[in-house]
Amino acid sequence: MSRPKSLAVIGLGSFGEALALQACADGIRVLAIDKNKRLVDRMSSELHNTMQADARDRKALRDCALDDQDMVVIAIGGDKEASLLAAEHAVGLGATHIIAKAQTDSQASILRKIGVHRIIRPESDAGRDLARELTAG
Repeated sequence: MSRPKSLAVIGLGSFGEALALQACADGIRVLAIDKNKRLVDRMSSELHNTMQADARDRKALRDCALDDQDMVVIAIGGDKEASLLAAEHAVGLGATHIIAKAQTDSQASILRKIGVHRIIRPESDAGRDLARELTAG
């Protein structure tokens, strides 16, 4: 995967915020999207562009121009419905490379079927990485 010049991050919880801030620090143009106005306002001074939008709303995501981004990351954690709908909308709106966070195997399976290009499981991945580190001796 080549380095993106632009990135949309949907969901500004701990994971999404950290991703958006680091990507911006690394020189990537970041569009951060969340339904929570307080989170959007807090991030607006640190990122290139922020938008308040509900990921379940196809029209709201269309207005975010996801198809103009090199990559879209769906970083929604607790609301599986919002995550799945955001993925379906991103695919339908022509996003070219989509990465989504999943919390369960079934959610990951559905995201793959929708057409998400890469699934990440931060909690599981971190646990496996730590176990490998501890057992590497």
